Amino acid sequence: MAAPHIAGIAALLKSLHPHWSPAAIKSALVTTGCLLINSTFFDIPKSRSPLTRSNINKRAAWTTDPYSGEPIFAKGPIPKLGDPFDYGGGLANPNAARTPGLVYDIGTQDYVNYLCAMGYSETDINQLTGRPKSCKKSSNSVLDLNLPSITVPNLKGSVTITRNCHKCWRSKL
Repeated sequence: MAAPHIAGIAALLKSLHPHWSPAAIKSALVTTGCLLINSTFFDIPKSRSPLTRSNINKRAAWTTDPYSGEPIFAKGPIPKLGDPFDYGGGLANPNAARTPGLVYDIGTQDYVNYLCAMGYSETDINQLTGRPKSCKKSSNSVLDLNLPSITVPNLKGSVTITRNCHKCWRSKL
């Protein structure tokens, strides 16, 4: 039932911020999600959250329920302990998403650069976009997609990752 709720929140955000792109709306939703525990608590103050205590095993915090201590398993044919990739972004918080503070935005050229870095041919990219696009022979990297999350596919050596964000001023809503 999450998809209709998220679609509705996205429509409300678009009405509040008509200039925001779909990527900016997604960024606002992802970066303002709330922690959901046992389907009863959300938006737990940091001082009370078991995940912010200094004496807690951070790996165990993501694989066990912080209140019951029971293991959290990912759904699937092979049982495995859950990890942050299995949990998602938490519970959507429409009020916080109205003024998220920072928004990460992505344009068409950002996606084209990403596809170029992934090794797609210009023919493939033109079919995907429906317009002639060319891959610049610059230093496109799969690390450059401007998302609020960071994924490094190869952990050999050091890398520098840059993100661009836009400040969202608080409105009088």
